[in-house]
Amino acid sequence: MAATDHADRLSPDETVRLAEFARACKAAARVVALYPATHPAIQASLGRVADSAQRLRAGGTAVLTVLPESVLFDGRAPVKPEGGLFELATLLHAQLIGELRLTGDLTPTTWHTFLSLLSRSPEEIRAEGGIGRAWMAAGGGPIELRQIDYGEVLRERSGGLDSGWDRIIANYLEGELSDLDDNAMGTLFDIAGDTTRFKEFTEQFVTKASEGGQRGKKEIVLRVLQALADFVARTQPDQLHRILGQIAGGVPQLTPDLVVTLITTGVPMGSSLQEPGIDLPGEVRARVTDHTVAEFVAQSVSRDHGATARLTQAFQALVPEEDKRAQLLDMARSEASNLPIGRQPEFPDLWKSAADLLTSYSDSNYVSDEYGRELATARAHAVEVERVSDDPPERISAWLATVTDHEVCRLEQQVLLDLLDIESRPEAWQKVLESAVSAIDQLILIGNVAFAQQLLEAVVAAGEEGAPFATLARSGIDRLRTGALMKHVVLFIRQADEEEVQAISAFCRTLGPTVIGPLAEALASEQGGAVKRLREVLLSFGAAGRAYADELRSSANPAVRRTAIELLRTFGGADALPDLASLLEDAEPGVQRDALRAIVQIGTDDAYAVLEQALKSSSDRTREAIMQALSAARDDRAAPLFVYILEHGDRRGRLEAVYVSALEALGKLGGDADSVNALTRVLRRGEWWAPIRTARLRMAAANALRACGSPDSQRALEQAVQEGPRGVRKAAKAALHGPAARVARRPN
Repeated sequence: MAATDHADRLSPDETVRLAEFARACKAAARVVALYPATHPAIQASLGRVADSAQRLRAGGTAVLTVLPESVLFDGRAPVKPEGGLFELATLLHAQLIGELRLTGDLTPTTWHTFLSLLSRSPEEIRAEGGIGRAWMAAGGGPIELRQIDYGEVLRERSGGLDSGWDRIIANYLEGELSDLDDNAMGTLFDIAGDTTRFKEFTEQFVTKASEGGQRGKKEIVLRVLQALADFVARTQPDQLHRILGQIAGGVPQLTPDLVVTLITTGVPMGSSLQEPGIDLPGEVRARVTDHTVAEFVAQSVSRDHGATARLTQAFQALVPEEDKRAQLLDMARSEASNLPIGRQPEFPDLWKSAADLLTSYSDSNYVSDEYGRELATARAHAVEVERVSDDPPERISAWLATVTDHEVCRLEQQVLLDLLDIESRPEAWQKVLESAVSAIDQLILIGNVAFAQQLLEAVVAAGEEGAPFATLARSGIDRLRTGALMKHVVLFIRQADEEEVQAISAFCRTLGPTVIGPLAEALASEQGGAVKRLREVLLSFGAAGRAYADELRSSANPAVRRTAIELLRTFGGADALPDLASLLEDAEPGVQRDALRAIVQIGTDDAYAVLEQALKSSSDRTREAIMQALSAARDDRAAPLFVYILEHGDRRGRLEAVYVSALEALGKLGGDADSVNALTRVLRRGEWWAPIRTARLRMAAANALRACGSPDSQRALEQAVQEGPRGVRKAAKAALHGPAARVARRPN
């Protein structure tokens, strides 16, 4: 009977609040384990946990008692079983949390700390002194934990399991065989006098031995049982039958691999000089009852959430008569239905699958008779593989290299690629596609762009026209484009180096230009180096990105507008001139500068005409900014623009300042034949109706020729001194023989 059957019931409203908290807590724990702390999904999940916890407390203290299969709220059980409560109980019970008290409101940050502890492995938490100590070391908060102490539970129940035995177990597991003396065996003999205590001890011993994950330590449990049987046979033979019955009754507490060893070969005690002891395998086989076998199967299926090949081997060894197995499986199902797993909605399907494996499993289809005989012979020898060291280090290293995280990931990747290629059934292929889409998302999240690229290319190829599953493949690609993948891409770009930026750019191009929009949105909110990397990714789309330039050009973020300029300059050509011209009026100097540079680099007469028009129609501030930017750039590619302004530009009124600035800028860029010819024409040009302006412009042109410093410009000045009209000679002579004359500018 479940512990919840004896508890008072919660009201329906309280049950709903408890279930909401359990589901929110479990979901947040999963998200915390998958995403970095700054991910938006984490903030949303933590907010739901904090809100549900606040509703659960209702201004007071909420006491949650953790049972193996459920959670009690203030000592009362929910009105009906809830899957979320079972999952929360499993999560808390794994960290040995017996009671959880919520005494106040927790911030999302505190919940993140607590759930991060729950997501770590129980072994790692125990190494730090347990969940209670780890919680306090992390800063604690208004959550009080009561940790389960199984050793204390056993001492309270038995009154005889003292702390010395805990030490003996620990030492024996570490190889201190001398601690297993008659005093230790006497203590274990006393425990074996009570069936319940002995089962609890066996379960605790198996749990501790399994924590290391090494088969040698697990088999120490069998050595202890063998030592107990030998001790009783030597010291109290009249009690041997009862003790052997207790050992046989403890089979349900053992793992399937231990049971296989126990009932077949047993384990040696270590020294070949030791006298043979009790035939424990034979004695256990003779005493195992049908009820014990049924309980063993039920416990194993519950513990592993299904049947395994090792459980099948143990079951068939315990029940060699095939016609009897179905009856025992019915008994085992009855036992399992009383366990927590029996109350889960998926239990009928799980049990049917387990029963099918337990009754039909056979290796005869893929193990030959000869090899089967070799396996049987090998099982008859108790060889401790972990103590055999005849393999050279390089061979062991090669073996270990085949099971690294990277290699396992590569094999999983290859399986998906092969299935995408060879699967011909629509429903099955769709399931493979869903796995591939999920894998692509996860691979980008962990930073494995190379593997994600391979999978994506396979899915894209499957979506090509004429492919059998093209429609399904395209829908999968659409889900990637519109799902959480692009957020993960942006997360990756933030920390990417130059090589990784190239890889993620190729990945985005494979997804298609429709992802430019999400990338541009991300660019609008980024800062620092991530802006440069995102711009590189966007520019890698080439001409396909031109269609999105208008959207980027209207962004409120200057960095996004500058990216639009790059796209327009690189891929827009002359058609982009009107868009670039509109950005010359931008309030951000950096945007103005980039737009101006882009127009200059296009370098056609149309481009120069656009700039001239901008200089004519713009505000004084914009005009000045344009000319300052052109002058400061010292870019030889701007020289044709200044020549164009001198040839076609208006020099009257307020535009005279622009004209003079063009003269000065051309002098700084200096010396090519087109520039010298243009300056010479301005020097020699005269307007009799505007003599003062003519003098100013001649002086500016002469100074610009002198500033060019080329032989052609020097020759032009000398010829002007010899051949020109009086005003021309005066300006040229002043430029040649004196310091550069200051050009008087017409007041605006």
